[in-house]
Amino acid sequence: MAVGTSISFLHADLVLLRWCDDPKAPFREELVELLEEHRSEPMVRSALAITELTRVYLIEREYVRTGIVRSCQPEEGSFILTIDISDVSVIEASSERDPGVFAVEDFITEEQEAAILREIEENPA
Repeated sequence: MAVGTSISFLHADLVLLRWCDDPKAPFREELVELLEEHRSEPMVRSALAITELTRVYLIEREYVRTGIVRSCQPEEGSFILTIDISDVSVIEASSERDPGVFAVEDFITEEQEAAILREIEENPA
C-alpha cells in the first residue's frame, strides 16, 4: 500500500484490535468501533486505554493490519486511538485461519516418537 492511500475496512463499523502490553504476557483483544479511516491512520473507539507506541493489529474479514498507537485520548468514558499503519503491514488473512494461531503441518506418530527416543538413548552424545 502506498503512502497516502486510503485503507479500506470494507465499511465495517467494528474491527478486532489485538495487542500485547508486555512481551511476556498473552495478547489482549477487544472489539473496537472504527470511527475514521483517513490515509494510513485509522481512528477507533476503545473501552481501554492503550499506551502510545504499542504495536497493535487491526483484524477484520479480509485483512490484518499492523500498526502503532500514535495517540490515545479519553472521550466520554472511552478512548479514541489513532493508529499509524505502516505501508507494508497489509496481510491477507485466510478465512480458514486465525492470524494468532500457529499452524502445525506435520505430526509424528507415537511409534515414530518412541523410535526417536530409543535412538537418542542408544547413542548418547
